Amino acid sequence: MWLRKHWWKVLLATILILIAIIFWFLRPYTASEEALSLLQSSEQVEVEMNSNWIEFSPRKTELEANVIMYPGGLVQHESYAPLAYSLAEEGFRTFVIKMPVNLAVLGGNKAQDVIKELGDEPVFIGGHSLGGVMASRFAADNEEVFNGVFFLASYPDEKGSLTDKQLSSISFIATNDSVLNKDRYDKAEAYLTSEHLEIIIEGGNHAQFGSYGAQKGDTPASISTEEQLKQVRDALSKWITRQY
Repeated sequence: MWLRKHWWKVLLATILILIAIIFWFLRPYTASEEALSLLQSSEQVEVEMNSNWIEFSPRKTELEANVIMYPGGLVQHESYAPLAYSLAEEGFRTFVIKMPVNLAVLGGNKAQDVIKELGDEPVFIGGHSLGGVMASRFAADNEEVFNGVFFLASYPDEKGSLTDKQLSSISFIATNDSVLNKDRYDKAEAYLTSEHLEIIIEGGNHAQFGSYGAQKGDTPASISTEEQLKQVRDALSKWITRQY
């Protein structure tokens, strides 16, 4: 009798519990204090933010190219400020895209808005983990826009296959990364071109492609986040400048 009379209370409680569970599982990895400290402009880099992305632009270095970066799954986009900032210091205007509920799978076409803002300079796109998968899908569908695709602990899937595209690609993997699905990574070789380059970072791990602390299921790194991101920046910068 009570249940019939108060069914709406039971339904409401059930809905609230389900919402709480969803929010629990969608909790993002939050950006480190170091990453957040780089969201301010300096003499070397101008930082601008809007509701869709963070833009890091070189101030004292001639613009070389544009870089669009998709974040990893459930990682706050601010976490990639250290890498984006250092790329801007090297002359690469870098856009870190903000994804719906921090999931690139829900915002695979978000780069379209950035492209509308750019001129005729070279443009490269890529991302970390799930972000790289979605970036390659967007690149495959918009081949004429891009000069290349980069993967940070990531790989293309069949929908993002680059085998018949005139696009170069580069991937970075770390020896202590126990989050990356190695079987899928190896199988993804079938979706890459013969011009693909692989960079292996000794002692690095999955989380240190960003700056957000430890990630569940990852193995601790034996090098610092700063060292890992420096290796990424140096190799990525050299690779980009060879593509145009």
